[in-house]
Amino acid sequence: MQCKQKSGSVRLRGDTRFAYTVGAPMFAYLLIVLIIPVCWGLYISFTDKMIGSQGHFVGLKNYINLLKNGSFRKVLSVFYMNGRLTNFFDGILDISAIVYYVSVIVFFLFLTVQTIAKRRWN
Repeated sequence: MQCKQKSGSVRLRGDTRFAYTVGAPMFAYLLIVLIIPVCWGLYISFTDKMIGSQGHFVGLKNYINLLKNGSFRKVLSVFYMNGRLTNFFDGILDISAIVYYVSVIVFFLFLTVQTIAKRRWN
């Protein structure tokens, strides 16, 4: 909150100034640990830079090569929920699909319980 002085200048109240003082290290931490590395990773993903060599801009070529890669597709198929669901609809009872769905359900129930507990204590 701001308070006006007689001279027309704006002065921050003590609690607002304290909040900025306490919050500034958190924002600096987020900038250094999260935002800068994510932006740098995005920049590097559009180049052909290797360790110890100069990188050149290649655009979406890296992403196109990634999508053409068979092992990347295999990794994505592990997380693809519709394929397992299709097996259930076809009458195929696969234990790995059951374990997968139970794991997803338990994970989201855990997140729900944590959210409710947080709201209860706030």
